[in-house]
Amino acid sequence: SFNLRLVNGTRAGEGRVEIFFNGTWGTVCDDNFDGNAATAVCRQLGFLRGEPFGQAFFGQGTGPILLDGFNCNSTVSRLDQCTIPAMASHDCGHVEDAGVRCTTDIRLVNGSTAGEGRVEVFFNGAWGTVCDDNFDANAANAVCRQLGFPLGTPFGNAAFGQGTGPIQLDGFTCSSTASRLDSCTIPAWATHDCSHSEDAGVRCGSQSFDVRLVNGSRAGEGRVEILYGGAWGTVCDDNFDGNAATAVCRQLGFLRGEPFGQAFFGQGTGPILLDGFNCTSSVSRLDQCTIPAMASHDCSHVEDAGVRCTTDIRLVNGSRAGEGRVEVFFNGAWGTVCDDNFDANAANAVCRQLGFPPGIPFGNAAFGQGTGPIQLDGFICSSTASRLDSCTIPAWATHDCSHSEDAGVRCGGSQSFDVRLVSGSRAGEGRVEILYGGAWGTVCDDNFDGNAATAVCRQLGFLRGEPFGQAFFGQGTGPILLDGFNCTSSVSRLDQCTIPAMASHDCSHVEDAGVRCTTDIRLVNGSTAGEGRVEVFYNGTWGTVCDDNFDANAANAVCRQLGFLSGTPFGNAAFGQGTGPIQLDGFTCSSTASRLDSCTILAWATHDCSHSEDAGVRCGGKMVLHTNLVTLIGFSDNS
Repeated sequence: SFNLRLVNGTRAGEGRVEIFFNGTWGTVCDDNFDGNAATAVCRQLGFLRGEPFGQAFFGQGTGPILLDGFNCNSTVSRLDQCTIPAMASHDCGHVEDAGVRCTTDIRLVNGSTAGEGRVEVFFNGAWGTVCDDNFDANAANAVCRQLGFPLGTPFGNAAFGQGTGPIQLDGFTCSSTASRLDSCTIPAWATHDCSHSEDAGVRCGSQSFDVRLVNGSRAGEGRVEILYGGAWGTVCDDNFDGNAATAVCRQLGFLRGEPFGQAFFGQGTGPILLDGFNCTSSVSRLDQCTIPAMASHDCSHVEDAGVRCTTDIRLVNGSRAGEGRVEVFFNGAWGTVCDDNFDANAANAVCRQLGFPPGIPFGNAAFGQGTGPIQLDGFICSSTASRLDSCTIPAWATHDCSHSEDAGVRCGGSQSFDVRLVSGSRAGEGRVEILYGGAWGTVCDDNFDGNAATAVCRQLGFLRGEPFGQAFFGQGTGPILLDGFNCTSSVSRLDQCTIPAMASHDCSHVEDAGVRCTTDIRLVNGSTAGEGRVEVFYNGTWGTVCDDNFDANAANAVCRQLGFLSGTPFGNAAFGQGTGPIQLDGFTCSSTASRLDSCTILAWATHDCSHSEDAGVRCGGKMVLHTNLVTLIGFSDNS
C-alpha cells in the first residue's frame, strides 16, 4: 500500500498524482490512467469519483516515475488495489504525468422540494454538513449551479434542520461566477469551529440538467443518464413512460421516443438520480417533468431506463405521395439530407420507413432546394435497412454540402401503413391513428365517411365500421397525417384509398376521426333461423365462440343483435363443432347488452378452448320494426 497526494492544482481535490514509495514521492504515467484509476485515487483521498488528466496537465514532476500500465476496475477504493505490473517499471517521460480532478459531490437534505435543503458534501467516506460562516449568495449560487439549478438563496442557522454527520467545510470563499462548490477557495477539509446549529442550506430556482444516451448501437438510443451534482447518473424505469421518453428525445433534438426498462441498454455504474417522476405529453425537456426529489429512489441499476428516439422523416415538393425532397427532424427543426452516399440502400430505407416499397434515389436537389439546416451527410445504409435511423450516421448536422445537393426519393408501388384504435371503451373502437415516418399520428374527419371507417375496420379484421368525427374518442397529440382522402366501398385497407399527400392538412386535433367497428355474427347449423352455433367475423374469416362464460347475458346479447328479444345459451358444441378459428373466449356481458361487441372482450383470437366447446344459442321473440310501432311476435319454427 502507498500514500497519495495531488500536487500543483488550483484547488483542493485536483492536481498531478504522486505516490510515496521506497522513501520518495514519484509520479504516475498516464498510460491506462482512465476514469476508474482517477476514481480510485479520489476515493483514497476521501472523494466519491474523479476525472483523469494526462499529458502533464498539472505540470511535469521531477521525481521518479513509479507506476505505468496498471489496470483498475470500477469498484476499487484505493489506487494500490489496482493491478500493478511492477513498481518503477515504465516507458514514459514526465510529459505523460497523470493528474486528476476529484468531484465534490453535494446533495440537499430535508427540503420540501428538489431544489432546497441542508447542504451536505461527501468527503472522507461520509456525507457531512457545511458551516454557515461565509456561506453567502455566491456560495449558494455555486451549490445550485452544480446541481443544475439557476441562482439560489443562502440559509444559515440550520434552517433545514441540524445534520448529524461530520462538518466538512467552513470558511471558504466563492466568486460570483463559481459554477461548482469545489471551484471555491477551500482552506482545508473537515476543519471548522462550528456546531450543527450553524448548518448551511439553500433554496434554488427552477432546475435544469443535461441528458445523454449511453451504450446504444446508433445515434439517438441508449441508457438515459443525467448530469447532476457534477456527476452523471441513471434514471429508474418506474413511471418512465412514453411521455418521459419523448421528453428525453425532444431535449436531444428529436420529436419523440420509445421507452425501455430493465437496463435494456446495459446497467450504469453511477448514482441513480431520478425515480417516480411524472411527465406530461407537452414537455420538451426531462427537467420540465414533476420530480419528487433528486437521488431519492428505491431502485437498482437493473431498472435503468433507456430510450430509442425516432428519426422523423417527410417527403417535400413531390407531385404525389411517395416522392420528394427528403427532410428529417432534428434539433427542433426540419432539415435536408445531403446526397453524398445517398444511394439505393438509403432511398429504400426512407421509403420503407414511410410505408412504401423500395425507391429510387435522386441527388442535385431534383425536388428543389430546401431552406433549413442540412441534417445528415455521409451515412451508410445496408440493403436491409428498414428505417433511416437504422443506418450508420457519423454525426448529426455535420456536413460539407450545400442545398444544391439535397437528396430526394421516388418510392415504388403503393403506400402501406399500420392502423390502430386508441382511447375506445372496447376492442374495435377508438380514435384512428396510423404509423407513418416512424410516428403515430391522427386522421382528420374531413371526408371520413362510412367507406373510410369500413376500410379501417377491414384492415383491423372486421367487416364494417361506423365513422365518428369531432374527436369523439378524444384528441390526439401527434401529427395529423391524413386529410381529404377518398375511399370506395370495396377497399380493404385505409392505405388503398386515394390520398392527396401525407401530413398535408388544414385541421386541428378537435377534428380527429374515430371508428366503431361492428362485430358481425351469424348462427350456423340450427334447424331454424334463430338457433345455431355462434360464429363471429374477425381477421378476415368466420370463427366460433368458446362456451367459457357464455351465459344467459351473452346469449341475450347475440340474439338482440340479430333482432330477437332473448336467448338461451348452449355449450359443448350443441350445434356441431366448427372448423375455423376460435375467435372469442372468456368475455363478460351485462344483462342489458344489446350486441356482442358491447360486452367486455379481453382479446380477440386468444383462448384455451377446442371446438368441442363451441357455443350456440336458441333465440326467442323476434322484433319486427314498423313505421310507428314495434310488434313482438312469439318465436316458433316457422316464424
